[in-house]
Amino acid sequence: PPSKYINSLPYFKAALLRQAQPKWDTGVTATIVQANYDYIDSLTGILVALASYYSQKQFGNQTPQEYFSDVIASRFQWYRTILEPHGPGGTIVNVICSGSVLEDTENMIEDMVRALAGYNDEFDWENWSKRWRGEKI
Repeated sequence: PPSKYINSLPYFKAALLRQAQPKWDTGVTATIVQANYDYIDSLTGILVALASYYSQKQFGNQTPQEYFSDVIASRFQWYRTILEPHGPGGTIVNVICSGSVLEDTENMIEDMVRALAGYNDEFDWENWSKRWRGEKI
């Protein structure tokens, strides 16, 4: 895959976070959850773009969009299952659940990038993950 694209992803993620942060800061549950959904949708776009560097066979009979939609939906189901062991847990569960899926989706991108970059010397091995996670370099 193009190293420039991969190396640009931490900057793109930072821009997405800047866009979402004011909504997260409202403290309004519905607004926070919607910001999480919007952020997850944007991250899904990155996953689909990265999928173009994989064989279509990797996704079975599905398009990458369908594949990642199913994977992410299963993560929502997983977190709902474990967060609501006795039935509906209130609106805060939506915040926790979507936040957990958000983190999983970020991790999926990191996993794909590391697999795709392989041993490419143009890939910033030392700092890419730190930049992706927003850590100081």
